[in-house]
Amino acid sequence: MQDTTLVAIALSVSALGIILLQYALIVVAPLETPIPAVASFADGTPVLLEGRLVDVQHRGNLTILKVEQPATIDVVFFEQLEVEADCVRIRGKKDTYNGPQVIGSRVEHC
Repeated sequence: MQDTTLVAIALSVSALGIILLQYALIVVAPLETPIPAVASFADGTPVLLEGRLVDVQHRGNLTILKVEQPATIDVVFFEQLEVEADCVRIRGKKDTYNGPQVIGSRVEHC
């Protein structure tokens, strides 16, 4: 085979792989995570929390939501959010700062 043919095949397979990975990220959602289990996860692990919104704190460009199932956990958003719901569903990644917390990327009403 010629070098140009091999390069074309390699680029095609790479592009197909990237498309399949994007599809997998969209379609495959994490399962709902119980708050006590979050502590055992490695930092950066994707989590999906659903629970009762107990408290909202605004600190500059930071919004901290306290979410309660039976246990509670802080969810940090690096933006100003106005959330007025009793039940919230939050996507984010586990982090540790003075204990386990979640860095939120998306919040929805239940």
